[in-house]
Amino acid sequence: MSGRKITKEGEVRDADGNLIGKLTSGNLATLVGKTIDDNGYVVDNDDNKIGECTLLENIPEPEPEEPEEEEGPTAEEQEAAAKAESDRQLAEKMISILSQTLDRVKPVCKQIEEACEKADRTPKEELDEEKLVQTVKPLLEEGGRILQECNGAIRALDPDGRIAATAKARAASRDATPEEYQLADMIKELTETVIKTIDNGKRRIADMPHAKKKLNPLWGLLSEPLFQIIAAVGLLLNGVLGLVGRLLDGLGLGGLLNGLLGSLGLDKLINGLGLGSLTDALGLGKK
Repeated sequence: MSGRKITKEGEVRDADGNLIGKLTSGNLATLVGKTIDDNGYVVDNDDNKIGECTLLENIPEPEPEEPEEEEGPTAEEQEAAAKAESDRQLAEKMISILSQTLDRVKPVCKQIEEACEKADRTPKEELDEEKLVQTVKPLLEEGGRILQECNGAIRALDPDGRIAATAKARAASRDATPEEYQLADMIKELTETVIKTIDNGKRRIADMPHAKKKLNPLWGLLSEPLFQIIAAVGLLLNGVLGLVGRLLDGLGLGGLLNGLLGSLGLDKLINGLGLGSLTDALGLGKK
């Protein structure tokens, strides 16, 4: 390196521009362009050593830095994540069940409403109430079967009750997931479909003594499994019920839902399923 000069990068190169050494001691800012002596030193005019350069082969390789180990999640965090994933998958399964149920029950409810509306618009002297009963009764039975199948499918997701046993604690420990919001919206849609069908039907036949006598006891074929479905979902994903209650209140259906629960004695029935008062769970309260 003797006679070579230090570059502004702190390097020493031969006549062909090949890197042969580096400045390993001294202030680079003051040493750029200085010449190296036979010993690899840079000296000032008074022969004071002000820098030192070292051949590449004599510069030890820097030891590779060991990457810092990232701290993994704690056992509690892992458990919470596992439970959240389990709840997400559970919600997705219930969404699938409810989606199929809605596809099947909405046309049935539409037929019930159309039959009652047509009868309501028919002049009394031309109205055949027994024909209306014969039309609507099998539709109510079919709708009830569809809802009972839905209820059974949801309950089959937790045959031994283990999920239900911890649902309240899980709901209290985290925010609702997107899947739970979607599930709540589907329950809202199912509830809206069924209770509007019942409410409209009862109003349409209010002045039809025979139809009223025959059909009014049958509305429970729709409402009972509906509330059992809501309760079944609430037992597995407790936090969903509060979302459903807010959605129903937003539609102005909270009071109507309470009215159906009370008139059919279903609140006591639901109490026996382990949710306490369904209206309290839904956050609707008594109105």
